[in-house]
Amino acid sequence: TGHANDIFCDNDFPTTNEMLVRGATLIVTETDFARRWMAEKYPFARRRIVRVFNGVATEGFAPRSPNQLSFSA
Repeated sequence: TGHANDIFCDNDFPTTNEMLVRGATLIVTETDFARRWMAEKYPFARRRIVRVFNGVATEGFAPRSPNQLSFSA
């Protein structure tokens, strides 16, 4: 996966983003902006870069009051 600091910030890691992209079967990022940026930076991998939103669709969950919640330790 490519996240903001992983792909937009320079670093001194011995493994570069390009090395990771070249070796990846699939590259996932969570925004369209990052997907486009990576596709422009690594055009050879364009077809392997996909966007998957992080999060949970909340439509199927009914709100509950705090006294209805149960926690187990």
